[in-house]
Amino acid sequence: MNALRQRACQICGNSDIRPLFDNEMAPLAGVDLSYRVGACATCGFNFAFELPDDATYQCYYQNLSKYDVSATLSASDQKRFDAIVRLCQLWLTPQSTIVDIGCGEGALLSKLKALGFQSLFGVDPAPNAPTIALDKYGLDAVRQGFFDNAASVVPLTSADGVCIAAVLEHLPNLRADMQILISNMKPGSKLFIEVPTLELFGVEYAEPFGEFSLEHINYFCRESLGQLMASLGWRCEHTEYVEYPELQTGSVISVFARKDPPATTDFSARPPQLDDYITGCEQQVRAVLERIPTGDIIVYGAGSHSARVLPLLAKTTGLNVVAVVDGNPNLLGKTLGQWTIQAPGLICSLPQVPIVISSYRAQKEIAASLRGKYPNPLVLLY
Repeated sequence: MNALRQRACQICGNSDIRPLFDNEMAPLAGVDLSYRVGACATCGFNFAFELPDDATYQCYYQNLSKYDVSATLSASDQKRFDAIVRLCQLWLTPQSTIVDIGCGEGALLSKLKALGFQSLFGVDPAPNAPTIALDKYGLDAVRQGFFDNAASVVPLTSADGVCIAAVLEHLPNLRADMQILISNMKPGSKLFIEVPTLELFGVEYAEPFGEFSLEHINYFCRESLGQLMASLGWRCEHTEYVEYPELQTGSVISVFARKDPPATTDFSARPPQLDDYITGCEQQVRAVLERIPTGDIIVYGAGSHSARVLPLLAKTTGLNVVAVVDGNPNLLGKTLGQWTIQAPGLICSLPQVPIVISSYRAQKEIAASLRGKYPNPLVLLY
């Protein structure tokens, strides 16, 4: 790992952190997003307490993130967006101004648009997000930007509702970013927040350490999300879970409004911890490595799964990764650890080398796309 910066608890500010796990990842294009996971000794919040600096994360999201490429909406994304839309219908009207922070290509906004919501805006750090949103969904009010400058690129100050889906788990400066955001929101506005929830983190039939991705550095539950917002002066008006059985995980979605006057935050409700999750994942990783044959191998996939597996493969006697390939054009020519990411066509020059499909969620689809096209033996890890 590179030298990491220390981070205090983003909920209560305490710096006494119980270390839990070192998440070593292969650097992507020289950008090392390895981090250490711990739990706050005061409030119990689980988060990465040693992590790269802001410039490293900004470089990643602007230049390397998978969210800058148009993709088919997954079943889990469909479910969580549908749940958020339903809550927007309950708390807002079609005439309400809605801002989606971290909107990606605009899938959530497109669902709101289809139901008659008219004043829709989005902001996302990915440079291509505005173009994709316009071309794919006809959304002309998506802008590139970040939490700290959202108010300068979209009408945040006049928003009746602000949606933040699959974002807070990514933020290195979680508390500071949220303070900036809410300072630009008008009285009476609502916050719709969705985050992965550790109460639903699965192990037995889930990707090992899949919740510790390249980008996820805050690990919420219903209690800790409520504590964060209460400490910022907001109360929870509604909360619910959305489960994704196919992924052995799930989300919590909550609706917040500003408290008046602010109350003292109650930290007596301790959130669940990550110890059992980490132990179970370590057992899973050992089983995965045993499925990989010795000798030369091709690794197919250059995402978080490969970033975690490649350092382990490099330390395994008798294994030699001769190539890393991926179909994402945004990654081609970049490096993942010591390997340059290459297009799938490279496989033609290595017809006898086994292909290790380094993906949990997409391994069946990848295998189907490779069978019949290449004669190489396929190794599925799950």
